[in-house]
This record gives sequence, C-alpha cells and structure tokens, in this order.
Amino acid sequence: MSSTHSYKIEVIEGSSIHTDWVAELAMAQSMIDTALSNFTQQSKQAGGLPEAVGKLFREGKATIENGEVVTVGSFVRKDFGEGSVLCVIDEKYNVTVINKGAPYNYKGGVLSDPVYILPGSSDYEACLIDAAKLEDASGLNTYNEIVPEVTQYRTTARVKEYHTNGWQLPQPYFPVVFGEDQIKGNAMLQALYDEQAKLVISRTGSEGRILFKVPFEAELQERPRSLLFFGAVVAYAQGHKLPIAWNMDDEYYFRDAVKKALIQVIEVDDEDELKALLTANNATVTDIKTNFVTFVQSKVDFIDFTGATGDDVTLLVPYDLGYVYTFAKNERERAIERALNVDVTHELPEVATEEENASKFGGNPDDIVAITGETKKWFNTIKMTANNKGGGKYKWDKRAGAWNVRRSTWDALVETYSAASRELKIIPATVARL
Repeated sequence: MSSTHSYKIEVIEGSSIHTDWVAELAMAQSMIDTALSNFTQQSKQAGGLPEAVGKLFREGKATIENGEVVTVGSFVRKDFGEGSVLCVIDEKYNVTVINKGAPYNYKGGVLSDPVYILPGSSDYEACLIDAAKLEDASGLNTYNEIVPEVTQYRTTARVKEYHTNGWQLPQPYFPVVFGEDQIKGNAMLQALYDEQAKLVISRTGSEGRILFKVPFEAELQERPRSLLFFGAVVAYAQGHKLPIAWNMDDEYYFRDAVKKALIQVIEVDDEDELKALLTANNATVTDIKTNFVTFVQSKVDFIDFTGATGDDVTLLVPYDLGYVYTFAKNERERAIERALNVDVTHELPEVATEEENASKFGGNPDDIVAITGETKKWFNTIKMTANNKGGGKYKWDKRAGAWNVRRSTWDALVETYSAASRELKIIPATVARL
C-alpha cells in the first residue's frame, strides 16, 4: 500500500546528528587523502601503478574488473582478425575503436584477457601518438573526446561535423549554413557565404542539405525547425537594411518568406490608403499598375521591386492588399472595354464563359472542379486562392494535368485576376475528393 504523505528533511546545523555527520565526512576525506598519498609513494616503486591511476580512482574514473585495474582513458591494443587495433576505454567502460564507428562493450567478449595501458604508464605516450595519427587520417575525434591529451599530438586541427538541418552558426555569422548552389550569383549571399567560410572549414551536399565541419571548439546552436533558409535571408536583409531583389529566387519558399515579412510590415490602414490611390479619377490601367508597385515599395526598405509588374507584386503581398489592386485594375479594364465597346479577347484562345461553366459543372461553391491550361504559371496563385477562398482544399492530378479545387476557388480566381479566364479553364473534377 503506497503512502500519500510526503516529507521534507531539513538540516539543523549544530545539532548532534549534524555534528556527527560532519565529523564522519571529515574522517572519510582524511582516509581518502591518506590512501592517495600512500598510493603516490608506492607508484614510485618498481612495479607500482602510475600515480595518475590513484587520482582517477578518487574521481570515480577507475575500477577493478576480473582482478585488473582499468580506468577511463586506458588504451588496449587488440587484434580483431585484421591486425592490431588501438582501443580506448570510455566513461562507461566501453571499448571505442576508430574503425568501428560505435562503442562496443568489452564485457560482452569483445576484449578477452585485455592488457590495459594505463594513464601515466611507460607505453601510454606511444598510444597517444598513434591515436593522434589515426584521427589525423580519418578526420574523426574518436580518441580525443575521451582522452583530450591526444589533441597535443595531432598535426591537423580538431574539427566536428554537423548537419545544417539541426545546427546553426553563432553570431555574428549568418546562422543557416548554405551551399554554393544556393548563391545563384547574388552578391549578398556570396558575401554571407564568404563570411561563413571564416568559421566553416568544409561543406558537402546541395539544395540546403549540407554537412559542414567547423573547429571542434566552435559553440554552435541548435537550429529551430521554424528557421528556414529564405526566412533567415529576408530577416537578415530587413535587419541590416540591405535590399534584396523581389525576384532573387523563384522558389516558393522565397516568396513565402517575403510575404510573411511584408505581413508584419504593412498596416491595416494601408489597404484603405491603397484603395484611395488606385481608384483616383482618371487613373489609367498603367497608372494603377505603376502606383501599386510604388506604393508597396514605399512601405518596405528591404525588398527592391525594380522591374516588378503589379501582377508580380500581388504574389508577394498579403492577399487583401493584392485583391485591392487586381479589383481596381480589372474594374478600370472593364470600364475601358465598355466605353470602347471593343472585344479584347477576339485573338485569344477560346475559353468557356462563366455562364457555360456554371451550367456545365454547377454553381455550388463547394463543388469540385478541375483547372487546366497554364497551370505551371498559375500554381502559386491557385494554391493561394484556394487557401483564402476555397477552404484550403486543392489537389494536383498529374495524370490529368489539372488542379482540383472547390468551385469557390475558381470563382475567386476569375474575379480577382482578369488573365485567369484567358489562360485557365475548368473541366469536370478528375478526383473524387479533395
């Protein structure tokens, strides 16, 4: 039967129990010191154990196994059938060998009748030298992590290997280690790469999956899963006021990082300010496109939108802000069409009208439809619209070459982007469910 009571023990200094305990402790410490002193004297005699062994016993780093003294850091030369191999004993009294890669427990028979080369013995320095040679040849730190003295005999610097997925560099370096293939001619990334090279000795891998080596003493930090390469790039540009090109990289993760940064910078009131700017009297379609890019540029100093069109910028700004632009532009285009009574689509590919599509596939917003056409060009916009207007539901059908989405997503696409109805079209769903 277990007790539900808990107890707290308090030391009452000066009490008889406490006084006796302190005296016993002092006596035990005196006995240890005396034994160590005697051991030290005996170590000077022929056949005596090295003085270092006594200190290791005192530190709890030595024991007796099968009548043999063994310490942490003892070496053993053992033939595993492929010649003599230098083994070292770690803090759990396991055997570690540089050509095995993982510790093996000598109690399990890996070492039979071992002859331990103890710290301080006449043969110990030869083991340190051989261990250093093995580490220099392999680039590993197998021995020196257990016996730091090995480092003194190495001819190459101690290094340690990390994977960029789990580790990041400390300040003042750019935190995420990246490869040359990610620079892509960008001057800022090249400068960050060169700066990292002052600490990073070597890198292997590509596409962000990098194994890198740094000096053993370097104090790296665990990399949060949320810290992505492009997120770090945008944050660096923002923090150091170093504008990066809006089209620095065409990867989705770059655009996503820019968008997340802009969401933090652009205020709610900016939407009303933009709406007033784009709907001003006599504003042409060209004015609307130019004013939109200029407006967004005025809000940020870490993205350079030089050469960007309004449609380019809509892919990078928060959805509501992009909607204000596309709605104003589409309204102006429709007004011009009505005024001129010109069919501006007569040279474009034939596309089903909204009425035809509605009757063909139904007008229920939750109906599944498939989008075909120039899907590669539009895939980011389709997914973004599906997330905002289609309940986040979308599925790519590779066989049919179509994005399956809710009907509400298609309706929002053609309402928001005038080019959508010309470059895309919907067909019956090619999947049963999203």
